[in-house]
Amino acid sequence: MPMDKNSLTEIIEDSLADCSQAQREFFASIRVDFYPVPIRRLGKLESVLVIADFNDSLVYYEDIEEGFAIDQLDDQGAIPKQDCSQFELRHVLYQLQSD
Repeated sequence: MPMDKNSLTEIIEDSLADCSQAQREFFASIRVDFYPVPIRRLGKLESVLVIADFNDSLVYYEDIEEGFAIDQLDDQGAIPKQDCSQFELRHVLYQLQSD
C-alpha cells in the first residue's frame, strides 16, 4: 500500500524548498493529482504514488527507499522494477529537464 497522500504532500513541499525557481515552475507544469500505479518489488506486485507525468515518464515517490524516481510503465501497466536510487526531487527534475 502506498504512503498516504497527506504525508507525500508534506515530503514534496519540503523537497520543493531545495529546488530552484525554474525547477519549481517545471514541477508545477508536470504535477498531477496523485494516483497509484503497480510496481514490481522482489517478485511481488505493490503500488506507489505517481506525482508527475512528463512525456512517457512517470515521477513517483518510492516509499520503501524514501526517494523519488522516474520510470515508464511496462506492457502490463506496471513499473517494471523497484528503484533503489533514493533521488531527491531536485535531482529527478534535473534529469527530466536534461533529456
